[in-house]
Amino acid sequence: MLIREVMTTPAVTVTTRSSTGSVLRLMHEEQISSVPVVDDRGALIGIISETELLQDAVLADRVPAGRVSGTSPSRKVGHALTHHVITVSPDDKIEAAIALLRSTTLEHLPVVENDRVVGTVCRSDLIRLVPETSHGCELETSAGTACGADGARLIHQH
Repeated sequence: MLIREVMTTPAVTVTTRSSTGSVLRLMHEEQISSVPVVDDRGALIGIISETELLQDAVLADRVPAGRVSGTSPSRKVGHALTHHVITVSPDDKIEAAIALLRSTTLEHLPVVENDRVVGTVCRSDLIRLVPETSHGCELETSAGTACGADGARLIHQH
């Protein structure tokens, strides 16, 4: 099976001019933990995740003691994004995405075709394909570890 058959489209994206506050709201609304950052043509230039937003908030001294509520709405994504992005192609097999998600802490992979973000694939997109008892895998639920609200992640049994 190919990634194009399971990816989420259209991809939720932001630009470097987006405010970090608006990205936090978007992540909350869409129940995602990272967002591809694109230029005006839709070409991928980076990714912004909850981790970068938290680091940006701390570095900018924007987080009040004892409270993590987000970054200043005036900060721009361009100041906090990660330029190194691991991507997949719509024509890659889903096994490639599974291997990447299992070998990293990533929860989402931008799907890129002709230098443009055409979708995303995340753990829950792939979990839906794997019955609990098949392929030597089990389903483990853990809130906040997957890309969707279901909080599921795939654990391979050895």
